[in-house]
Amino acid sequence: MQSSQKYTRHSIYTSLREGATIRQLIKDIGKTLNEREAVLLVCFDDANYLLPGNHLNDILYILLRLYVEYPKARVGVLMPMCTIYVGLGLALDPAVLSVFQPDEVYFPPYKEEEISEILNDRIKAGFFRFSSPGKYSHTSSRTPCGAEICR
Repeated sequence: MQSSQKYTRHSIYTSLREGATIRQLIKDIGKTLNEREAVLLVCFDDANYLLPGNHLNDILYILLRLYVEYPKARVGVLMPMCTIYVGLGLALDPAVLSVFQPDEVYFPPYKEEEISEILNDRIKAGFFRFSSPGKYSHTSSRTPCGAEICR
């Protein structure tokens, strides 16, 4: 990959509430990736929770085989897990492993001081992002829900 290559964010919007099926959603993603010759990067945070019921197998099988129907579509997968006791070679189906070649990167657990610093930074960002610069303001007794904060 050349260092001059640009990375851009693209949006694909299909609302399942409007009657689209999962099959249609996957078709839209594949078609868009193929047209744009783009790479879809998917992160399954705490992916180990998708292992029971073969959910991770099902999702990975569909995503990683998009190139069969859409030759210019590419998918990259990140799967941070909250445990080191998952052997993906044993947990995933051979059909998935034939196209998914995971590399493991070990990150040691955070120390207490690191956790404290991370949480304090997130608290500060949450308070000050939605208030006047330099002031903390809380004008309502109602706590805003997460979706409102994320807008």
